[in-house]
Amino acid sequence: MDEHSPQRRTVLKAGAAAALLSIGGSSATGAQETSADNERAAEMLREFYDGYLEGISQAVATDVRMEASMIENGTDEPWPLAVWDDVEDARSRGITLGASEGGSQPFWDEYNSFDREFDGGDGTDDDEDAGNGEITVELLATNAPVPAGETLEVTAELENGSGSETTAAVDLVVGHDPTVVDTASMTVDETETVTLEFETATVANSQTFPVRVEGADDAAETSVDVIGTDEPV
Repeated sequence: MDEHSPQRRTVLKAGAAAALLSIGGSSATGAQETSADNERAAEMLREFYDGYLEGISQAVATDVRMEASMIENGTDEPWPLAVWDDVEDARSRGITLGASEGGSQPFWDEYNSFDREFDGGDGTDDDEDAGNGEITVELLATNAPVPAGETLEVTAELENGSGSETTAAVDLVVGHDPTVVDTASMTVDETETVTLEFETATVANSQTFPVRVEGADDAAETSVDVIGTDEPV
């Protein structure tokens, strides 16, 4: 048979078609597996980024929202009035910082750089004697991280600036929805140390939340970790 004849070309085409049919099933299955892998990998990447954003929220937003709530209810001074001109100015600065820097650390560094002492920048008179006679609070230590279900201990130092013996009461406030979980009262001459306790909930997943030692005149706050029962200690 002439290799260039129409009959030979027909035979070759028929052979090629048969070969494709013989492997067609495995090729289709392989394509489906590849598609599933692509979808799963894409979902993993999206979840990784969402987890990153959630991590930033846990590390930063908790403290900021806690302080905003304190300012709103009058237990902290309105120091942001001395930082920004108005609400739009504050938002614009946040957008600029996020776009140019990204991540939680640049935000955290700038947030911590703000002077928390309010100087009456909204037109109120400064009080030169402000702070005299107050009991100041400084956090010294916690026993965190602690396993879920065990007792969290928070130690703070109380300093009396009045020059005379004063009775001070302090609360331990915990959680994203702030809750008073322990209270202590003591007589403070110059400085005294107080330890407050909280029995953590038994939870499967590890958690990070704020703890705050709060007195009548001052407060100090930090974040602590509780290791979930499903997590390695």
